[in-house]
Amino acid sequence: MDNRYYEQAFQELSDKTVDTATFAKAYATTEGDESKTKALYIKLRTADLQRLAKEEKKKKEEEAKQHLRRQAEQEKKDKELFISQHPNINRIGKSLISYYYERSKKGENIDDELREEIKKTSRGCAVVSFSFIFLIIVVSVVAILNE
Repeated sequence: MDNRYYEQAFQELSDKTVDTATFAKAYATTEGDESKTKALYIKLRTADLQRLAKEEKKKKEEEAKQHLRRQAEQEKKDKELFISQHPNINRIGKSLISYYYERSKKGENIDDELREEIKKTSRGCAVVSFSFIFLIIVVSVVAILNE
C-alpha cells in the first residue's frame, strides 16, 4: 500500500475534513468506539483513495489512447487530402507518401521533386529509383519508430 494515502487519511482526521460516508461507516462498524473508528476510517479511506487513484490512472490512459486514435485518424485524413492534392504521387509508389507528406508538412514545395522522380522512373532508371525508394522507406520507418 502507498503511504501517501495513509498520510492523507490521517491528515483528514487531524483537520476534521473527513469523508462523511466513510467516517459514518467506520463509526457504525465500531459501534462508536472513537479510537477504533479512527483506525477503521484510515483503513477504509486509504482503500478508497487507492481505488480512486487507479480509476483516475485508467481514465487518463483511456484518454491518451483516444487522443492517439484521433491523432491517427486525423493523420490518415491529412494523408488522403495530400494524395488528392498530388495525383502524380501514385505514379511513383505509395511507399513514398509518408516521406513526401512529412516534407510537405514542413512547408517544403515537393512538386518539382515529384515531377523529377516521375521522369527518372519513366526513363528506365529502375535500379536508381528502387534504391531511392528503399532508402526513403528505411528513413520513414526510422522516423515513425522515433516518434
